[in-house]
Amino acid sequence: MTPESISGQTSFGDLIILEKLSSIIGKDALVYYPGCGDDDTPAKFFPNTISVDFDPRLVDHFGLDFATPPSLPPNFVLADYNHPPFANRTFDAVYYCDAHANKKEFIRILNALKVGGFVVFSDPPCGEGVKFADLVRIPNLELLPISTATFDGDFYVFKKIE
Repeated sequence: MTPESISGQTSFGDLIILEKLSSIIGKDALVYYPGCGDDDTPAKFFPNTISVDFDPRLVDHFGLDFATPPSLPPNFVLADYNHPPFANRTFDAVYYCDAHANKKEFIRILNALKVGGFVVFSDPPCGEGVKFADLVRIPNLELLPISTATFDGDFYVFKKIE
């Protein structure tokens, strides 16, 4: 995949880390992207299995009327971090980049990840969300040595171990 084949909000760091992740878990993996807005970056690497969660706390920020939700592609789900619409241990990976969940909300997101699943995390995070220092303190996450540093920021990969 080349930078020319990626559009929208995709950064060079996204390209590198998503390519690495796809080589580890395969393109058919089910990936949870708790993002905001209509960014579909992970779907470019995991085209048939991505789920995107739009955080309604940001609806006012984008000027959308939450009473009439925006028209979203089929792989987007309108929800919030406190009530994710997914069962525990559903996903093979979580792509946590440019998201806004606090630590408590992030733990709820992790509940949807299978044991043995992966978390991709970008640092610095977008806004006041969970930080890298928070993730390294979560006992059931192991930092893997496949992280990438780019001019876009640092991208880390963690594995859920229990």
